[in-house]
Amino acid sequence: MKRFLTKVMCIVFILCLAACDNIKNDKTGTMFSDPVNTVEQTKNEDKSNANILDDELVDKETYTASIEESEMKLFTNDVEIPVIWEENDSVAELMEEASKEDIIISMSMYGHFEQVGSLDKKYRSNDKQITVHNGDIVLYNSSNIVLFYGSNTWSYTKLGKMILSEQEVIDLLSNGNIKIKISK
Repeated sequence: MKRFLTKVMCIVFILCLAACDNIKNDKTGTMFSDPVNTVEQTKNEDKSNANILDDELVDKETYTASIEESEMKLFTNDVEIPVIWEENDSVAELMEEASKEDIIISMSMYGHFEQVGSLDKKYRSNDKQITVHNGDIVLYNSSNIVLFYGSNTWSYTKLGKMILSEQEVIDLLSNGNIKIKISK
């Protein structure tokens, strides 16, 4: 009987080791047993967290048509920055103001992830707690425009998204204070 139990225990032990061979730890220490599905899941999460306007993920020609339709343009150092503008009251009001005259804004670096500038007037807003990412353009506190080259979670009204790669946005915004112009 001892021999039988010993053999059964050995078989169970071997089966456990075989099963454990397929279990891995990911970077966070979470256990998973299907590395193929986990790799796919990780790739999907990386894509969703990556800059949506990365060349691999978005067809820039599709967005060019949207930019031309909006007619509102963003410039820095007289270079046009392609933007997809949101369809909301804040953008409509900004567009109306820009149609009267160019809006020139002195931006200041803040927190190593954003440029902030005063719009010199209050705009309609619909602030919500959101997480913003590289390339996002938001209205903060109804009177400030913020361009992000990093991420942050706060209460903002989304205005738009720059159609640039993540690195292009970083290069544009992370090297000191800038001036932007919004025109129609």
